[in-house]
Amino acid sequence: MPCKILIMKRITPSLILLLSIVFASSIISCDSDDTLNTDESETSLANLESFAVLPGMNRVQIKGSIPAGASITEVQIKWSPNDGSMSIDIPQTSENFEFMRTMENLTEDFYNFEVQTIDASGKTSPVLAGGTQVYGESYADKIYNRTLVSKILSDEKLVVNYNKLNSDLGALGTEITYEDTDGITQEVFISATQTTVTLPEYKKGTDINYRSLYKPSQAAIDTIYTSSSSFQPIPFPVLQNAAVPFEATSSSGRWGTLAVWTSNEAVKNHGGYGGWDQKYNNIFNVESGWGAPAVTNGKIYQMVIADAGSYALEVKILYTNYSNADEGGTYFVITKGEGIPDVENLDTAPEVVAYQRVDKATLNYSVPFTLEEESDITVGFLTSQSDAGRYGQISSFTIVPGS
Repeated sequence: MPCKILIMKRITPSLILLLSIVFASSIISCDSDDTLNTDESETSLANLESFAVLPGMNRVQIKGSIPAGASITEVQIKWSPNDGSMSIDIPQTSENFEFMRTMENLTEDFYNFEVQTIDASGKTSPVLAGGTQVYGESYADKIYNRTLVSKILSDEKLVVNYNKLNSDLGALGTEITYEDTDGITQEVFISATQTTVTLPEYKKGTDINYRSLYKPSQAAIDTIYTSSSSFQPIPFPVLQNAAVPFEATSSSGRWGTLAVWTSNEAVKNHGGYGGWDQKYNNIFNVESGWGAPAVTNGKIYQMVIADAGSYALEVKILYTNYSNADEGGTYFVITKGEGIPDVENLDTAPEVVAYQRVDKATLNYSVPFTLEEESDITVGFLTSQSDAGRYGQISSFTIVPGS
């Protein structure tokens, strides 16, 4: 999009030629300082201290300054397309005279301007020419509100991630408004290149509104806003009954069935109980051997809802003798939807988001996973273990923000 403007200071005979060259070659741009300077010692032909035409949305703003004591009585301005004209009367004062006019309802186009001054005797100055782009609907159609990547809400702190805005279109940044825990509307601004923002004390269950701001050129008089978008973040996923002391819905002696979690029959290999172990202050444990049968595709899991974003499942094990050499094996699994597949289908099941095998050499696990959209996810423990004596005493499961 061209970004030419007309700005003149201390208009002199040498400047008239310079303006003509600049206009013909179109080298006034938003990357320059948009100002043409001349030698202050030269005699002012047009007696204009400064003159500028600044672009806007379907309009331009004309600004100028006449030095005190100048003989100018009128400034005439003509423009095309539209063959428009304007005459500004200049009073004779002992101080500099500043004038500003705004021309409204212009079509989107590149406008050429001609400026001429007239004194009391009718004498006119040479015509000065230049141009500027007027912006409109086609520019507005190109700008867009930035894309929301993820929104992660933990307690009262909300972390929002966006894509960058296109600075080639003159993007300034994004204005975000939200309600805090005291019911007060807060406003936050992030630049076009900033992608992450933290909104403290966000009030859960309320909408976040955001819109992006553009300025078609550095000299533009208008800031253009996109339409507002909104979203309502969901709380960060938190697993329930996920750390020592684990709770059991029912138990018999040392063994029980975990509350909140779903346990299949395969893990209940201690007379109809399993997964909950009274040892070590009520720990999570699936144990086979020592009189208990083998476990084939034993599953313990729970489902939570998670927003789009990056996460990690962190698991801490107190003691285990699971081995990578074991047939079948034991795994921490994250899937979309409800439930987890059998061991032999882990590599092919489309619902599997991530998984990691458990081995006695490692006691602390971090299983990273990413969601492209808000989803129901299942976090689970999956095992096929022999009756040769296998156990895995787990202290805690936690979902944390990913990197």
